[in-house]
Amino acid sequence: MSLGARSRRLQSVVLAVVLIASPAGARAERETPAGNGLFPSAVLIDDSSGNSNGRIDPNECVALAIQLVNQDPTTTETGISATLSSVTPGVTVVTATSAYPDLPPFAVSFNVTSYRISVGPGAVNTTIELALTITSNQGTAPPRQVFVDAGQLFPSSGTAAIPDNNPTGAFLPLNVTGLSGALTKVEVTVHILHSATDQLDLTLESPGGTIIDLSSDNGLGANYGANCGAVTTFDDDSPTPITAGTPPFLGVWRPEQPLSALAGLTGANLNGQWRVRVADDTAGVTGTIQCVTLRIQTDAQGPGTCRTISIGDRSVIEGNQGTQTVLFPVTMDAPSTELVDVQFLTADGTALAGSDYLASSGILTFSPGEVSKVIPVGVVGDLADELDELFGVFLLEGHGAFVQDGTALGIIHDDDGAASSDRVGWVSHGYEIYTHLAPVNPTVPDLDAYPLWEDPHSSYEVVVDALSGDVQPLSLQLANTTTVPIDSVPVGSGPARSLRWIYDGSTMPQEPVVARVASGGCGTSCGADDTYRLRVYETTLSISRFNNANSQVSVVLLQAPAYAVQATLLFWSPAGTLLHREQRALAPRSTLILPTQTIPALQGAGGSITVIHDARYGELVGKVVTIDAASGFAFDTPMSQRTR
Repeated sequence: MSLGARSRRLQSVVLAVVLIASPAGARAERETPAGNGLFPSAVLIDDSSGNSNGRIDPNECVALAIQLVNQDPTTTETGISATLSSVTPGVTVVTATSAYPDLPPFAVSFNVTSYRISVGPGAVNTTIELALTITSNQGTAPPRQVFVDAGQLFPSSGTAAIPDNNPTGAFLPLNVTGLSGALTKVEVTVHILHSATDQLDLTLESPGGTIIDLSSDNGLGANYGANCGAVTTFDDDSPTPITAGTPPFLGVWRPEQPLSALAGLTGANLNGQWRVRVADDTAGVTGTIQCVTLRIQTDAQGPGTCRTISIGDRSVIEGNQGTQTVLFPVTMDAPSTELVDVQFLTADGTALAGSDYLASSGILTFSPGEVSKVIPVGVVGDLADELDELFGVFLLEGHGAFVQDGTALGIIHDDDGAASSDRVGWVSHGYEIYTHLAPVNPTVPDLDAYPLWEDPHSSYEVVVDALSGDVQPLSLQLANTTTVPIDSVPVGSGPARSLRWIYDGSTMPQEPVVARVASGGCGTSCGADDTYRLRVYETTLSISRFNNANSQVSVVLLQAPAYAVQATLLFWSPAGTLLHREQRALAPRSTLILPTQTIPALQGAGGSITVIHDARYGELVGKVVTIDAASGFAFDTPMSQRTR
């Protein structure tokens, strides 16, 4: 049974330049690979969870997709994971870590899941500085600095000839539109072909007529910038003045007059035609303006820092006829002052749309101040005696918040056969399956769900292994309709993951638990060759006999594996009454020696023992040694795995 999980809706996505850290005035130089050959090369900005204007603003939540390139010419990088941190004050990384697919030499790829940053009010200038620590099976590289453009870019088009010895000069028009708020910072980048830079005067003119001197008669040589990809940038924050530079002035320089004089421009003084004018004040040489770009940041505010939306599971008794409505709760962690919307859709599992439930999709909207909504789904009643069935409800990325848990399971309990307490779950001890994560719905990644009915006083383990393709890293979680999902833990250094839990209830629960398997490696691109194996175990241990009656006494021995274990020993009378519960924490490789006759409730008693614990299947071992003082005989009762 397969369910499609959430996908991203990419709207207002822009490509940002990523610059690897290097000396002042020459940001774009490459580092020497260390640890591995992986480097960031580009960034996609998605502010659909913010104000959707396509740029990073103060008071906004932004998703980032950071592309990596493998610059090692001989090695395929595998097992790639990267963790993002912020250097810029006021910018917080909310979702920090993501996996990447394997990368052959010189290949590129984006992260599997989005990074998220939360930008505080007033925190953004024109550049956000981040650090990316990249790890692979080939090693860990030092943190790579990444600079993400936060301002809006306004590039020129065409070229303009610079007349010789003419104070009017030439310019390329820059049409600025769509900016709200007031200007807080501007940067200017240029590439100019001219063999005598000491003859050139460069100025920036705003739509309202304010003129800033960028550079006047500086340098003895040719050109500003090498090409339109290697330019001269004027930025007030540069420590190096343009007057100290030499042609072609590659990198970032402080202009002769501060660009901050333009701060506060609004309306028609901000939106309109800007001009970077170049004048030649000496006879003898002509040149060309090749390209000009403005990067402008305003104080326009986003709708608020990162908010999260989650959906919860629900179950329902099927009924014999008609349709009943199940309400899936959708909650947001904090209210917004603006509208927030999220897309949703249903997907088949073992339950089929039309015959078992009614398919639904649409947009759920939170009004300002609202933090909870519901998604109604109709469930169809019938008289067929069948197993309980599952379907999925999924949230896709919306506007104004991002999806934290976007997967809900709808469980339809059959009421036409045996009582639910007598039902056998879909999976139980010894279950094993080899399958793939090719999505049923091509727009959303696959999610495989495995329900399991728990017995009273029992413990379990589910193990998943990546077998082939790009499914690694795998996600394995346990969930039901009432508790927070439990995450799995790695097994050794390979791709396997183990999910272990204890159910200590005295009756069979009304709901099954569900193990969910998803891929962190291939997402919607998973195919039939992206396979994994899942195994299910009941780890409950059973000892058939202990006896403290007459002249006999019993001692329990438990041997812990190489890690710490939490164990609960349950002592039962022959009639099935619980006599005593003993909870113990076992240190790694320790042995528990428990003389049962020292426990008041067990003095003179006998019966059986079960042990529930959080160790891996088969790794907690033990026995009961019973000594008969009258005869001098001793005999062992081995501990065995309980299966039902």
